[in-house]
Amino acid sequence: MLLDGFMHVYPLWSAVTFGDLTRYVPAKKLILFDPPVPNRDTNSLVENWFGVVKKDAVPGGRTRLTPGKFIRFAYCNVRGRVAETQLRPSKGKVDVEAEGRNTSTPRRQGKYFRSPRDEDILQPKKKKKCPPHKENADIPIVKNRKSSKRARTSRKEDIPNPEEEWNKRKRHDDNKVNRKEGKAKKAKEKKCRKAERERRSGDYPRWGGRIQYKGKDVTLANTCTIDNIMVILAKVNQQQSVLRETLMQSSDIKSRRILHIADLCVAKEWTLAKLEWLHTICQFELEMYTPQTWDAYGSEFYMFVRHLDVFQANTQTSRCSSPTCRQAVVTRRSISIELGSTNDGKRGTVQDALNCWIAPPPCHQCHIPLATGERCSGERKWEERQFDHFICPPILCFSPIIYQSRTKGAARVTLMFQHNVSLGTARYTLQGMTIHKADHFTCIFKEAGRWYCYDGLTGDVMETASPLPARGETIGYLVYLLDDVTS
Repeated sequence: MLLDGFMHVYPLWSAVTFGDLTRYVPAKKLILFDPPVPNRDTNSLVENWFGVVKKDAVPGGRTRLTPGKFIRFAYCNVRGRVAETQLRPSKGKVDVEAEGRNTSTPRRQGKYFRSPRDEDILQPKKKKKCPPHKENADIPIVKNRKSSKRARTSRKEDIPNPEEEWNKRKRHDDNKVNRKEGKAKKAKEKKCRKAERERRSGDYPRWGGRIQYKGKDVTLANTCTIDNIMVILAKVNQQQSVLRETLMQSSDIKSRRILHIADLCVAKEWTLAKLEWLHTICQFELEMYTPQTWDAYGSEFYMFVRHLDVFQANTQTSRCSSPTCRQAVVTRRSISIELGSTNDGKRGTVQDALNCWIAPPPCHQCHIPLATGERCSGERKWEERQFDHFICPPILCFSPIIYQSRTKGAARVTLMFQHNVSLGTARYTLQGMTIHKADHFTCIFKEAGRWYCYDGLTGDVMETASPLPARGETIGYLVYLLDDVTS
């Protein structure tokens, strides 16, 4: 059996193939090897050690350890084995005189070895005896004939009063009825809120969406960047305001597209309206494959506000007094309203920031280089800011957040908003605002003189007392609608 079963693996377990194999060749002279060749016939000691390492050295039989961790575990195990060998009591002679004096030697213990103590030896648990029964002398004990148990006779004072029992039961029944009525009332209120939420769920867009458009299955994602301002503009358009009249009278193709999208919102075709906005306004391309996903992830400015340039595009011009200036007229163009800090540098109101934005900056010296290499010494004077398409735009959409300076890491300040602002000769009223949370956008809008909070992710539309963000939230953009124009 040994020859048939184990002889073919003998070279793997032994050291017969280690070193110079010419030592097995019969020779007349003795060949000395330096260093000496190992001469073991089995590898069982090594295998036994690695079995000890796997079971004892590495806690829990963990595998896939880094070399450093494995060496630390093995080092701790070897140190413990050495300490155990040193602390183990020797098997030498016993000191009879020390035992006769009954002197107690201190027990030595280490991390891997400790001599047993008396309290470590398990002892049988003692059963607890019940305390003796203390009988009441006032209550006579009568022995029952049918059993050996003792029965007590009740006192006269312990006999219940029927009137008290009836009052107690009545109070219990009244409380039970009140709890039942309270639960029914709460269930009815919850049902009414659910019905109101379901009734309003179709009136407002939900986050994302899925629709078939031109034979392609399109899935919308992260649409909170366009949902909120679209809801505010839809509510404004539904009131037959000056915004709708302006869009109908305009011949610009972008205004026509915005009017078409507003009509889809009034018809409650929210998913189609969002897809039309992304496709025709934001220039999302329809791919050949299907299904496909359009992700509107980003900021409200890039997805919505900057596309309102048909209303808010503005220009500011400056002129130099020197006739030799190479840039006598300089024009600054912008597609949105970007508020800056007020003149006093402190936190002000939205009206103060609008006045500073539309007013011309103070005059300053022109430093444009001339053809001779010198700087222009003329005085540059700025004009008041003008809108490109309207004298008074029908709608204003801007952010009340400003920066104290243009340096990196400057502190942000939120202006105090007002319900009514004036821009030149026009008067505007607040219609809604977007709210920025940690990773989501919501909005607060005005409808029939009341304020409502809208969240497209949950589909909830709740009435609120005032348009103020909660703690931990900031105002993203304010939307104002034109009321009238004074002469």
